[in-house]
Amino acid sequence: MPARDRAPAAGPRGLCALYQGLFWTAAGVWWPFLFPLVAGRGVGFARMGLLVAVWPAAALLSQPLAGWLCDRSGRTRLVQCLLGLGSAAVLPLFGIVSGFVPELAVVVVFALLNAPSAPLADALTVAQLKIGGGDYGEVRLWGSAGFAVAGIAGGLAVHLHWLQPPGVLVAGALLMLPVALLALAFPSDVRGLGQRAHLGAVLRARPLLALLGLFALVLVPMNAHSTYFSLYVAHLGGGPVFQGAGWALPALVEVPFFLWGPRLQRRIGVRRTLITAFACQGLSLGSIALATGPAAAVAGALLQGPAFALFYGAAVPAVDRLSPPGLRASGQALLWASCFGAGSVAANVGAALGATALGPAGLYRAMSGWSLAATLIFALAAPRALQTDAPAAGA
Repeated sequence: MPARDRAPAAGPRGLCALYQGLFWTAAGVWWPFLFPLVAGRGVGFARMGLLVAVWPAAALLSQPLAGWLCDRSGRTRLVQCLLGLGSAAVLPLFGIVSGFVPELAVVVVFALLNAPSAPLADALTVAQLKIGGGDYGEVRLWGSAGFAVAGIAGGLAVHLHWLQPPGVLVAGALLMLPVALLALAFPSDVRGLGQRAHLGAVLRARPLLALLGLFALVLVPMNAHSTYFSLYVAHLGGGPVFQGAGWALPALVEVPFFLWGPRLQRRIGVRRTLITAFACQGLSLGSIALATGPAAAVAGALLQGPAFALFYGAAVPAVDRLSPPGLRASGQALLWASCFGAGSVAANVGAALGATALGPAGLYRAMSGWSLAATLIFALAAPRALQTDAPAAGA
């Protein structure tokens, strides 16, 4: 292929890589330390479970609404920018407010603003790649690399007393500002149906809904892990360095698997790639349950890297293919709303009860058992469309 034919593809791919990298770097600064900051104020497991369950409940409302708005208006870039600016304004409040009711209010407002950002970032990325070419995993890996660097840097900054946890939240908010503005730089927007965009069309796409339902079932343990892992590391005696490393190192492991994921899908198929991802998740949770110290827990969490990268690298393009034409932003929003919204509500409430009844290690044993059982269900019930569709170039 002549060089002049390849040149247009390099720009969108490079911009997508930069955007994904900065987007997840900003998240990596604050995410590993947010729940330990709240828990340090004396919030127990049960109360923490209730507090964090409100987060995905709010996301369950805002994500489909934002996706529908983008498909209807055709202005995903502007919506993403405004959501990013709003999130940056609210995030530092976590370090200021105290008391259950004020913290609950901040959680709700922040979730409403921040939750749609990730699926809309994916919708924008996929839209550019459809024009310029390239695999989603090749650009998403920069997000994992940025998240890893940010988690390690944040943990060291807190450990060395360069920053207190509230200061980490401010740093994360400052990084959100250029990310929000960068959304406006994408050369093309997500093409929606305009006034004809209705969520009912997505809800009638049965293969898509079946896939999302299975994803939500399998990812219940991953959602609980996302909430409780930093707390579990603290329970084992680990401080900010171990808490940051527990998120940063798995994210670093994600990088090669995001790169290899499209090749693996082409070799063994999307369905088997997803089964491999879910099996890694179950083994990781079982390893964490056996940990007797923070280092062992972090080592067990390393398998979360291939678990998430192989799942997410296959799920985003699959949902894009199964979404009705002109409703792709809504499709990505429903992916997050089902997997990390409805699934996360159930996970956080159930994990709060499980941690109280079984203890932290018992909770992780139960999560591992759930994960492996749900993987078997997925293997038996995955939609036929998922088994036969091959990844499309640029998907």
